[in-house]
Amino acid sequence: MPIKGLDLRGIPWPKVGDIRKGELVPVIDKATGEQKMNKWGKPTTMPVDLDYFKVVLDSAHPEAQDIFNQIYGDKPRTLRIVLANDDINRVWSYWYEAYIASQMIAKSDGEIMYYWKDPTTYKMKAVLDDKVPMPADLVVGKDKNGEEIKMKATGRLNVVMPELRVAGYLTLHTTSIIDIKAITAHLVGVQEFAHKLGVGIGVVPLVLRRTEQMVSCPKAPNSGEKVRRLKWMLSIEADPDWIAEMFKRTNKMAFLAVPAAPALPASVDLEDLEDTDAPDAYGNDFSLEAETLDGEFVPDLDGEALYEDEPPYIPPPPEEEEQPELLPQVKLTEADLPANMLPIKLAKTVREADKGSKKGRLYWDVPTQELSNKMIGINRLLAKEGITDAQIEDAELKAGAIGTIIWYREHVELEKGGK
Repeated sequence: MPIKGLDLRGIPWPKVGDIRKGELVPVIDKATGEQKMNKWGKPTTMPVDLDYFKVVLDSAHPEAQDIFNQIYGDKPRTLRIVLANDDINRVWSYWYEAYIASQMIAKSDGEIMYYWKDPTTYKMKAVLDDKVPMPADLVVGKDKNGEEIKMKATGRLNVVMPELRVAGYLTLHTTSIIDIKAITAHLVGVQEFAHKLGVGIGVVPLVLRRTEQMVSCPKAPNSGEKVRRLKWMLSIEADPDWIAEMFKRTNKMAFLAVPAAPALPASVDLEDLEDTDAPDAYGNDFSLEAETLDGEFVPDLDGEALYEDEPPYIPPPPEEEEQPELLPQVKLTEADLPANMLPIKLAKTVREADKGSKKGRLYWDVPTQELSNKMIGINRLLAKEGITDAQIEDAELKAGAIGTIIWYREHVELEKGGK
């Protein structure tokens, strides 16, 4: 038996770097022109927002950093990635978190505190089993200066960049509510598309982008006044070239009668809050050390302090749709078929592959649910690399026949004998 807690539950890949939306820059004293120092004698820095990705690979892979620079240059706004695992929940996480000096002191799922330490004594206040509700104002204590410490929504996505030729993952960081909601929605959409193709989301090539959007931001910390500003946000989508190739290989009928993809667990109801990058595993602290410089307010410049004008949208319950009446059980003519379907006569002649001396069944005699399962297998075949033109032609013929048969059964006649 392995040591409890040390078995493989995460990603069995080493971490090789980070992808960030901003970076830290020194705070310069206007009078002296030199970098300011804080009261502990350490250089003062502040986060600034970038309109491109800041990708830093660890020092053990200098060749990967060179490859990245050759492909993407210094200021990439688009990255080609794949997820580090087929299970979205193992690569994408978002929690309410709070840190002091790079040490986590609180973590919550939006309802219950999973972890909570006193920020001054570091004594444990609550764990998951205690079922302590999350503070409504997100305040988990005060620091040594008496300043309130609030939890912030923090999202991390673990991805692989195949072009770097490194068997490891990079972590994309964001503490923007808008980014967290967008990434969650985009991943669900890609997952559903991959499911219809009969493949896992981990094999789908993705494109990660910085896109300029007009968003609502606080005019000043802890103020109710908001202003609209252009910010460079995150988006993620399936590679358009890959999608075009899949549509080229896969008959359109392959998207009929495939069960819906399993949805992600219900996301946390993320409320409006001020966002700044939280410290990471390397001890990088992206929090703003001071809100004022020489008595003047310094706005949050990292693009992470984002608020939304309205509370999260909760869709109304779906209305009951009227069920269409079945067409009369009459002989179907060519004119009744959609243009992209096989003729009925041809669909009736398509068979399964022969198994030895046993001749394959006609698809016309196969139950509907079994046809749907066969469609998934055909999709998987069409998605593979290196299949021959003959295999593609045969698979497209079978997919077209299955689509026609399912359409015929749904629109013309009731299924017979439990088909």
